Amino acid sequence: MRVYIDNIVVFSKTLKEYLEYLIKVFRLFKRINILIKLSKIYLDYSLVVLLEQKIDSLELIITKEKLEAIFKLCFSTILKVLKLYLELTR
Repeated sequence: MRVYIDNIVVFSKTLKEYLEYLIKVFRLFKRINILIKLSKIYLDYSLVVLLEQKIDSLELIITKEKLEAIFKLCFSTILKVLKLYLELTR
């Protein structure tokens, strides 16, 4: 059987932690017999985009598009629907 795993992200605040985490991950893979294709390994990115979220070496970055989407939400409608749901589920 073959199983493909996509996007394993190792994140840390310091280089020392990063290297320690990588060693732990690689040792785990070796112990449970997970093979890694060297051509698919990308190490030490300062910025990555995963699941439409930007993550740099320090934090999750809120993009302009995400902020615009939040501002476009109609909270009065959402609150009315939530109130109705709560009333129906009591």
